[in-house]
Amino acid sequence: LWQLGQLPAGARQGAAKQYVTEALAEDRDLRVESVTLTEHTGSAMLLAELSREGEPLSVRVELRL
Repeated sequence: LWQLGQLPAGARQGAAKQYVTEALAEDRDLRVESVTLTEHTGSAMLLAELSREGEPLSVRVELRL
């Protein structure tokens, strides 16, 4: 995720989803439902909606770009 700031703005959303999905791939019970990247000047908020055995989970991370 630390590399997102090096990417063009239009590529960051897709890359964020890819990075989150790859980072959690080893946990077979965990499913990535959605990843949303909301950008602000010099920073971004990443929200990952996940589920484990049908139970919803979410993670929020603030990033500096």
